[in-house]
Amino acid sequence: MKKKALVSISIATLALVMIIFVGGCTKKQVVAQKPEQPPVMEEQAAALEQSGAVIETADQAALARAENERLATEQAEKERLAKERARQAELDRAAAQEKERLAEQQAEKERLAKEQARQAELDQITAEEKAERERLRKEREQREQVAQQAAVSKSTLVKDEAALADIHFDFDEYSIRADARDALQRDAEWLMKHPFVRLTIEGHCDEWGTNEYNMALGERRAAEVMRYLAGLGVDEQKMRTISYGEERPLDPGHNEEAWAKNRRARFVVELQK
Repeated sequence: MKKKALVSISIATLALVMIIFVGGCTKKQVVAQKPEQPPVMEEQAAALEQSGAVIETADQAALARAENERLATEQAEKERLAKERARQAELDRAAAQEKERLAEQQAEKERLAKEQARQAELDQITAEEKAERERLRKEREQREQVAQQAAVSKSTLVKDEAALADIHFDFDEYSIRADARDALQRDAEWLMKHPFVRLTIEGHCDEWGTNEYNMALGERRAAEVMRYLAGLGVDEQKMRTISYGEERPLDPGHNEEAWAKNRRARFVVELQK
């Protein structure tokens, strides 16, 4: 058995050496001169090249499909964003229109409120004007009544005014003389029968004395007459006094008779306004 095993190893070793030798020679021949490939190998090479071309074409198609998908995705995103912007723009327009509508509605409310306030003011003015016209009408009727009474009273006044005779005073005196008291009594009675008149009592003097002295004396004479009439019942609020001193003499003469006439109190009556 050992012997057979050694023979087998020797044969295998020899075969290996020959293979290496033949391989080396073959390699040198391949390097030195390329042998022509057999038809089967050429067909296999063509098939390999065709397979490579097919693979390359498939890769290019896959890349093209991926690019197309990317572009389609980008286009879809752009369209989505465009639609979103359009929708937002539409919402903005709707919001603006709603805001404008509300503003117009508010403006209309304010206009109506102003119109109502103006109408109320006009109504108030109308009511006030109506009340004012009514008041003026009543005042006009009262004035007409007073005027009618005054017309009647004026005729009586013209007739009776002469009854209010002047009151005379002694030289440099302002006290009421005895002969003037009866006349003042009649004057007081007439004045109380005519309450719609006002009485002005003028104080006058002769030309003796200075102007200042005579103005003061004329005022004292008029005041004394008013005090006397008030004591007889005449309303003092309807009487007033004024002094002319020696400025308005009744008689311009320069004698005792003229001076006696000028020392007086004169009565002027007028309708009360």
